[in-house]
Amino acid sequence: METNIYLFILALNLLVGLWGFGFHVLGDLAGTQSIIWARFLYSNPLLEPLLFVISLFWLD
Repeated sequence: METNIYLFILALNLLVGLWGFGFHVLGDLAGTQSIIWARFLYSNPLLEPLLFVISLFWLD
């Protein structure tokens, strides 16, 4: 039972992390600057939502 709850929460956090990554990419692509790579460097951090997911694997 506890393992099922753990795996459900892990899968839910993975889904939220990937969803957040998608929102960050869309936010970088929707900017008004002309150079796209500058938006990726200085705007929304792309890997931050994925770090949330990766940190869950070290909680075990």
